[in-house]
Parts: sequence; structure tokens; C-alpha cells
Amino acid sequence: MTNVTSDPMGNELVYPTGKASITSQVKVWEPGFTSPWHYHPYQSVAHVLQGELTVNFDEATSIEDTSPNKSTSITKTFKAGDTFIGTSNTWHFSENLGDKDLIFMVSWLAEEDAPIAVMAAKE
Repeated sequence: MTNVTSDPMGNELVYPTGKASITSQVKVWEPGFTSPWHYHPYQSVAHVLQGELTVNFDEATSIEDTSPNKSTSITKTFKAGDTFIGTSNTWHFSENLGDKDLIFMVSWLAEEDAPIAVMAAKE
């Protein structure tokens, strides 16, 4: 990934307005894993090391609507070797639809002490 200026949904790259902080994680998801609906207030840089990461976005629901009632409007799949900017402020859930473990690394450039994810309410 070189000189990327937008995420896969076409949103321009933005920086936090407060004191910057980086949070990095390596995730390992077994086949069949599905995350709950959530959004990230900040963009991230993600790199898929193994498997495929499928992300299902709800572009229609406001981030203020924390109800569990969401629906997928677009799906993006990222394969081993893909690096991308993670979409911020859009409800989504992610899953491993493959037959082997999904391993990916993600780093968020956020504001110090701010959450990197906001979860939808449970049903």
C-alpha cells in the first residue's frame, strides 16, 4: 500500500483532532467467526496475513443508532497479502467465511484514551 488517500468505501483519510495514539492488534479468527455489529470512530491500516476477511457494511444507518437492527448494503473481501485503510464511522460486522484461520494485523491512529470500537446494543 503506497500513497493511499481513501478507504475501500472512498472516504478520504483523516487524522484525529486530539492527542494522537496508535493501537495495534493481531487478530486470529477461526473459520465461522463473526463479529457483532460495530463501528470504529477512527480509520485504521489493516493487513491480512492469512485467509480472507469479509466485512459487511450498513451504509444507511446513522452511527447514533446503536440498536441491533442493521442490514448489509455492501460487502468487501480482503485476501492474504491485502493491505487497506479500515473504514471509520460506518456500522459493519466482519467474518471469516474461509476454511482456515484468518490472521490479520490492524493499527488505529486514534485519539489518546478514546475507544477504537463502538458496539451496537445486543438483541
